[in-house]
Amino acid sequence: MEEERQEMYPASKVLAIDPGTTHSGVVLYDGTSAIWADAACENSVVCDYMQDMQDQFAFGGGVVAIEDMESFGLRVGKEVFKTVRWSGRFEEQAICRGFPVCFVKRSQVKMFLCHKTAGADDAAIRRVIMDRFLAPEGTKSAKGTKANPGPLFGVTGHAMSAMAVAVTFLETRRAPWMPKNGPDPACGCVGQ
Repeated sequence: MEEERQEMYPASKVLAIDPGTTHSGVVLYDGTSAIWADAACENSVVCDYMQDMQDQFAFGGGVVAIEDMESFGLRVGKEVFKTVRWSGRFEEQAICRGFPVCFVKRSQVKMFLCHKTAGADDAAIRRVIMDRFLAPEGTKSAKGTKANPGPLFGVTGHAMSAMAVAVTFLETRRAPWMPKNGPDPACGCVGQ
């Protein structure tokens, strides 16, 4: 069964984004390590990076996964709406460049990584992510060192949240380009 699933949803690269009002956490993840990470990338640079990926980077079979906003019935400020607008701009940039897009809710990340939503805060998610990856020989954590980088080298702050989105997406294999009955409504995927 697992072999069939792997064939149906092949491993791919994920550009994961934790959107913010002016800066976002971004990770390009290949299923084994973070190829590139930025904890506070200017939002316009994220859009430019998608153009670079299309022009120069072999991104075939990849997907853009964006952390989705969720309503908890509370009042929200202008920052939330600004972040939602940037999520839409990221989605538009990806689709215009032919990349499938998937929105992953924070509650999905918490449930997949921590097996619960209550009490699963950023620190708990960070611990789970750090424990999923092996530390390079001679280092204490999966981040490694500048001389001996690990699979999470450079993944800090909001990039760690983006990494959690990437891992959740890739390990649950919500591949929007291969659905049998259209996009997965639980994932919020939209394709080419």
